[in-house]
Amino acid sequence: MKHKILKGFTMVELLVAMAIIGLLIATAIWGIGIAQQGARNTQRREAGAQILAGATEYFARFNQQPNCIFPFSATEVRFGTNGATCTAAPTTQFYAVPLAGNAVTPNLTTQRLSVDITGNGTDAQRTEYVVRTAATNPPAPAGVNILVCVCMEGGGFSDLSEPQGTASRLACGTVCP
Repeated sequence: MKHKILKGFTMVELLVAMAIIGLLIATAIWGIGIAQQGARNTQRREAGAQILAGATEYFARFNQQPNCIFPFSATEVRFGTNGATCTAAPTTQFYAVPLAGNAVTPNLTTQRLSVDITGNGTDAQRTEYVVRTAATNPPAPAGVNILVCVCMEGGGFSDLSEPQGTASRLACGTVCP
């Protein structure tokens, strides 16, 4: 009796190959997501550095700390002094900082800016910046001239304060979830 030798793959071999390919694709997608999150966090830090530079420049120009950090337009944040409380964007004595993305109305009681760094309007890409100086209400912690906390995607924060130290790290740790 002659046996026919069949050429090709068995069903089990095909299923194993498909499972391996599926795992490779899932790993690649996960890696791309982690890389994109890292890139967005870099954008967040760069915007935070711009905010810090704006507050520093305001102090250098007017020899006082701003008490008002306010989004003026979709791409501009203004630092200034605007009476005892900051209820509107400063219009007379201010320094403007361009921000990529869309700034929205801040929570003035905590000096928190919410910015969509990608500009696509999704809440998932929204970033919280907490900016405080000695003149804001609430003020920066003692020993910190300018507190700039950037709340990062995936948890944690980036402390860009001037100067950095235990007080600024503790403050950032309490304001960023």
